[in-house]
Amino acid sequence: MRFAGPVSLLFFLAGCTQPGLPEPGSDAYRETVTAFYKSVASVQSGEGVGAETNLLRATELAPDEPALWYNRGLLALRANEFDAGRPLLDKARALAPENSQIVLLQGVLASNEARPDSAMAHFREAIALDPASIKARYALVQEINRLGDPAL
Repeated sequence: MRFAGPVSLLFFLAGCTQPGLPEPGSDAYRETVTAFYKSVASVQSGEGVGAETNLLRATELAPDEPALWYNRGLLALRANEFDAGRPLLDKARALAPENSQIVLLQGVLASNEARPDSAMAHFREAIALDPASIKARYALVQEINRLGDPAL
């Protein structure tokens, strides 16, 4: 399954009152938000290098923001850089373990790496975290179909 969605704004700087996130209104906060939105513009214009540069800067300023790590992982997957994407998604997951979108993208990574058991486990976990997730359900069915499971 290829993940073609736009760069996500999952929970960007939600709250911003915890350690590892800049204080709202501070120069670091403004710089982080600016770097993030520059990365979004870079992705939308097809400039992946600019997006990665800006997201890297944003993660330096707000290392505990899971959306930044998720988006860096998403960019790596789009570039088929699976080895680079895995630790980025793992970091996002460590920061937001209950986020179904992160788990779903980890499943997409596993699917792209031809690890169907891991992919299906991630898709099932994403569904458990968000039973209304059509994307996770569709990804699971696609993975099962790709394997040619006769039980369907």
